[in-house]
Amino acid sequence: MDKKYLIILLLVLINNINIIYSQRLSINVDYNINKDYIDSQCGINSEPHCTSLEDAGKRAILESELNNTIPIYIYIHSDINGSMVASVGNLYSICNVVVVSSTNTSVQFTVDGSNTNQSFLSIEEPNDVQQTPICVNQRKIYIQSLRFINWNQTLFKININQETQMQPIDQSKSIALSIARVNISYSSSILWVYPKNPNQIYNYNSISITASATAKNLYSSNLMTPNSVYETLPPFYLVGCSLVDQVNLENSNISLTPYIYFEGGSYKGSSSITNNTFSCNPFIFMYKNIFLSGPLSFKNNEIMTFIYFLEHQTNVSPLLTLFANISVPAICNKNQFLNNKYHDSFNVYSKGNSSFDSHVLDLGTSDKKPINYFYVEDGHLDFTFPIFSKPSEAFKNLFKVANSSIGVYNVDLSVYEFPIVGSNSSVFLDMNYVNDYTIFKNETFCNCTDCLYYGDESSGIFKIDTTFRHSLCNPEPSNSSSNDNSSSSSSSTPSTTSPAITSSTTTTSTIVPTTTSTTTTSTTTSTVIPTETPSISGDGAIPMSASTIKRKTSIVVFSILMVILYVFI
Repeated sequence: MDKKYLIILLLVLINNINIIYSQRLSINVDYNINKDYIDSQCGINSEPHCTSLEDAGKRAILESELNNTIPIYIYIHSDINGSMVASVGNLYSICNVVVVSSTNTSVQFTVDGSNTNQSFLSIEEPNDVQQTPICVNQRKIYIQSLRFINWNQTLFKININQETQMQPIDQSKSIALSIARVNISYSSSILWVYPKNPNQIYNYNSISITASATAKNLYSSNLMTPNSVYETLPPFYLVGCSLVDQVNLENSNISLTPYIYFEGGSYKGSSSITNNTFSCNPFIFMYKNIFLSGPLSFKNNEIMTFIYFLEHQTNVSPLLTLFANISVPAICNKNQFLNNKYHDSFNVYSKGNSSFDSHVLDLGTSDKKPINYFYVEDGHLDFTFPIFSKPSEAFKNLFKVANSSIGVYNVDLSVYEFPIVGSNSSVFLDMNYVNDYTIFKNETFCNCTDCLYYGDESSGIFKIDTTFRHSLCNPEPSNSSSNDNSSSSSSSTPSTTSPAITSSTTTTSTIVPTTTSTTTTSTTTSTVIPTETPSISGDGAIPMSASTIKRKTSIVVFSILMVILYVFI
């Protein structure tokens, strides 16, 4: 290639870089100098540095009115102690890209909020419609390379009329907030997103948040949640947005609220949670959300409920969760949040309809916890365990169900003393394990009052007769006649062969498992069934749906990948 051509190409590249760099406005802030300017005429070019973030924020707004397309960089040149206000203010009227950062990205200057009674940065829409900006592009805010300490106020706050259209027209409602290389300590409320137009369905992608930070020594806030006089703000209180959560949490005591409350949005999380006290509050409370968890390490924490799903309608598929040394609080001083009652269970699933693929690696939690592993009420849930890892035996019960239907796949329930307890529910079991005699010996069917059991195998779904429960779960006195004992034994001892499939009409015909023969009985049933009930063919079998086939096929593929990941962990 000609050398002249290379030189020209290099000069063009350098020129473009200079143009790009020149197309930014830098506002400098230094709290260690005396103020030598009027109003907010500071921070730019040869002007004196601004002596407060508040002045820098006002100057950014003024410059935005002149040119709302050029990026604005607010550079902090020194630590900000707690003797002065440390707030950029409300940047709602700015359409520009805004970056707030230390001058050197490798050095985190401290921002102390001890004397600040407002958010570090907020985007709050005024009630006066005439003040609403017309933005042609999405507004983007970047917070990076800072250390926040002693914040009793919410650090980052968004309160606007949120987008409800799937194809948004007004970019003023579109905001991207990025938090990177940030440390937060001795604070209580990190992020607050709440719409001015409540009780609607939002386009949660119009407010997207990415948070990559380390949080230490957090505590419960004394700020109130919206429209409440008795519930305080969690560290994360989010409604109608999407969050990519990469915030590592250490040595914190959050005993009055969940760590994250998330409503009507999308959550993706991957972080390390170590040495924290959550008491009886859920680590995450999800209400009508899309949830996806990446690799998560959860160690040395005191907690009752890891995650609480309310009215969840989408499938849950955590990639891999590592649990170790989890302790349960002896006393619960709080048993609800926003009128939603807590349950003595590690996972709670209420009023939803979806599936849950558990990819959990349990490390060091061998001591028995006096709680349920999973509680399901007023909903339907298909629960699949990975082939390489059975669910934890460190809980009192595997499942507790109430007025629900659940499917339990790829797990041998016989290793649990009381795998399923509850009432008035339908339970679908993996026939690869139900056919084994061991499924009966531990009273699997005895602790779910009025529950109906179904077997799921390759040819379809059929009802398991559990009329033997009376004799199995309520054995006759020892002085009963030999004939009674013989009859009881005949009706309660299961067959080791697969139960036959019979026809089902208004009255359901089922097969009683016995050791000697197969006896047909007819019982009228009233069941709690999944939202989507498969049709029954003439031979009494329910053919597998496409989702069932896909689930059973994907389990094997995913489990092989998890084994490989586990080896390297």
